[in-house]
Amino acid sequence: MRSWQGHTLDDLFRTWGPPNYLYSDGTGGQIAVYVPAPAAGTTRSSTAGERLRAAATQRVYDPGMTDAWPIFRIFFADATTRIVRTQWRGRWECCTS
Repeated sequence: MRSWQGHTLDDLFRTWGPPNYLYSDGTGGQIAVYVPAPAAGTTRSSTAGERLRAAATQRVYDPGMTDAWPIFRIFFADATTRIVRTQWRGRWECCTS
């Protein structure tokens, strides 16, 4: 994750694809959030679903949004779209055989 610092959001999007959520940081920067799709056959609680819907309607990032995502990758970019910080939680199971 730290290896992305200094790269642009466009570099990230070319590699990871579009983020699940893209927020303003309120000061000219942007925040790209990636969360994994739910595993097949699993369901989310109604509370988790409500938190996800609330996060999807926000335009400016709020650090409390991470409560809705047990697993996430977040990239914080400045006004020039350079990634300046990252944050993550959880084990991302990216591939299945």
